[in-house]
Amino acid sequence: MNALQPDTIWTVAAWLGFSVLLLLTALHLALTGRRFEVHASVRHGRRRASPVSAESALALIACLVFGVVLFSVSHGQSMVLRLAFAIAGATVLCTGAWWLFSWLRDASEVQTESNRVWRRRALKTGVRIRSAMDPGALRGELCRAAAENLDASMVEVIGREDRADWICLASLLTARIGVTPSYPDMSLSTLDPLRSHVSRDNGGVHLFPLPVTAESVEWLAVTLPYDAPLRPETRTYLEICALQAGIALHSVEAARAYSLEQAELLAAEREQLLWRRAMGRLVPPDLPDIAGLEYGAEYWRGQAPQGQFIDLISLPQGALGIVLAEVESTGMEAAVQIAQLQVLLRSRFQAYAEDLAELLQSTERALLSSSEKPSPVRLFCGRYSPQSRTLAYVNAGAVPPLMVRREPDGAQVLRLPESSTPMAIEPPTGFRVAEVTLRPGDLVAIPSLSLLFNPSADPNEPMSDSRLADALIDWEGRKASDLVRLVFRTIEESGPAPATDRAMILLKAL
Repeated sequence: MNALQPDTIWTVAAWLGFSVLLLLTALHLALTGRRFEVHASVRHGRRRASPVSAESALALIACLVFGVVLFSVSHGQSMVLRLAFAIAGATVLCTGAWWLFSWLRDASEVQTESNRVWRRRALKTGVRIRSAMDPGALRGELCRAAAENLDASMVEVIGREDRADWICLASLLTARIGVTPSYPDMSLSTLDPLRSHVSRDNGGVHLFPLPVTAESVEWLAVTLPYDAPLRPETRTYLEICALQAGIALHSVEAARAYSLEQAELLAAEREQLLWRRAMGRLVPPDLPDIAGLEYGAEYWRGQAPQGQFIDLISLPQGALGIVLAEVESTGMEAAVQIAQLQVLLRSRFQAYAEDLAELLQSTERALLSSSEKPSPVRLFCGRYSPQSRTLAYVNAGAVPPLMVRREPDGAQVLRLPESSTPMAIEPPTGFRVAEVTLRPGDLVAIPSLSLLFNPSADPNEPMSDSRLADALIDWEGRKASDLVRLVFRTIEESGPAPATDRAMILLKAL
């Protein structure tokens, strides 16, 4: 055989490279499952030829190119020998390529089928996990499923609770729940900053993250018997199970939080409904005509059940009883105490109208003698006598009323100070009665604390004493009932709607 020329060597190398490229392309198509079919048909034929797959066509072309290369390389031999050499080489290459393709395809199919089996198991495990609506039962179901499918010697779910040390949240041995797990050659503290979605091996323990939330990650710890290796398909199985368990835990926690929130809202709505019904059963204020006096009263109920009420009581000899009370409790407890307080005050006003101190002491004794300890009551209780134009009152911890009085040199704003401590505080301290004589034109405003300092209004401009006095002076020519409504409208226009109760009684001497 003559030596090959350099040009021939480069040509042969190029054709060999081309044939290798074709074989690799065919191998890629065969392994990836992609299909490109070539259809050929004879013009006058009766039926179409069978389609030829792209990988088969490429492999056939590669073998032909290889045969051509062998034919060219043996150019110094006889034609028969050159043809035999080319055909034999192409046949050997085709047979070897076909065997390699078949072996790789069978191995790929086996691996693919194994992956399908384990993925189906992972989906079934996910169904089992999601059927448990309790977080503890969900983690336990994950441990049982992993142990059954892998015949593992240890399966645990570990995590943090309230940012404490790592603890065992679930395991095959229920006696170990709550015990800090200890694994050889592994520090659980290193898992704290690892908010990763990638599984890892540490000290013979296979760890798979359960992403409950973006801030909370739990770990599925699996140990196989005799330190057996974890195959890729079983690793995929555990990763899918851990991911499904994390999603299920997040859903369960979110559903539980939503259920608790809805239960609290329903309880609050029911309590508010019952509170409104109870407050609706209070005796409405009397509205008698009082000689030499105009009066107005307004009460607005807020969004949250609170303990405030006002009352006007018609008394003998044309007198008027005045009550504004604020109970330091909320909800049904406040409604019950308000109803009890109104009944006690109304019944005792008829007997002790001339002695407010005894009236309140008798009411306080009745409250303190009840089986349930009452909440303290901030109370303004007064009696206006038209004959003497005198307002006798007891201010037991309520907001000091304002009195606006016209003087020759201008308006004078006075404060009627507190005279006693709040009611229903043990031991009782007694009640001191104060009096003030009203002149024609005097205005006495008795507001609740929430009217002056409402937390939902603008904190920079509360309805302070000065603003209330200015409003009363500006509108003093109006009726007392109109004055009260104008004050409430001023509060509504100055900021957001108040969420608390507010009340006010206004007396205007004629």
